[in-house]
Amino acid sequence: MSNYVCKGAKLKCSMGSSQSDLNVIHLVNSVCLDNSPMANIMDYKPMMNIMSFGQCKSLANPTVAAATAANYGKLQEMPCIPNIVAPWLNGKMNMLIKGQPALMNNSKCMCIWAGVIEIADDGQGAAVGSQKVGTGATRVEEDNKVPKITKIYWVDKNGKNRALSELFENEECTLCLKVERGCVGKTINLTLEADEGKKFVGGETTRTYDNLVVKDDNTAYIGQFKVEYER
Repeated sequence: MSNYVCKGAKLKCSMGSSQSDLNVIHLVNSVCLDNSPMANIMDYKPMMNIMSFGQCKSLANPTVAAATAANYGKLQEMPCIPNIVAPWLNGKMNMLIKGQPALMNNSKCMCIWAGVIEIADDGQGAAVGSQKVGTGATRVEEDNKVPKITKIYWVDKNGKNRALSELFENEECTLCLKVERGCVGKTINLTLEADEGKKFVGGETTRTYDNLVVKDDNTAYIGQFKVEYER
């Protein structure tokens, strides 16, 4: 039996090392099921709807291929940054959410690095403040707990954690925001300020990243992150 999928659903990738959470960002007139915003087939944007799956093992991924070659042919997994360019398949065509077919728990989508992304848990009832009972486990989120960032670091191409002070301009990486415990599934916002006397490309002195989902490791991620200033 197919079920509707909601925000907080658990996703898995055939090439990833861990599960990911589905983030649904419908800012106006969200359609909810058990207080959880329902997803549609257009909720596929990488690092916005679909977050990192931990480590990637696909040799179709250039970073994995390069690291494996440097490791004398022994597979070297690298940080996953999903690369999805097409909507979910198998949506419910006669049930529209925000004008698009509803996402179902038998829906799938593809990462261009050969990963097949599937839905491990539909997320129904996973809204903040609700209780979800699984196989021998009960999880209750705290209504009034606001996520607080305790550490910011980045991951280099070799999978090594590096201090923010070691990040150079125009260097692409995965930015990691460590959050205090007890906030898994919640979202946080991050606002960066440009160095004194500088402006980001586009002319802004600040740059905001909204609705970053806290993962099971108490970390939120920003993929393909880089600092670019105007010249």
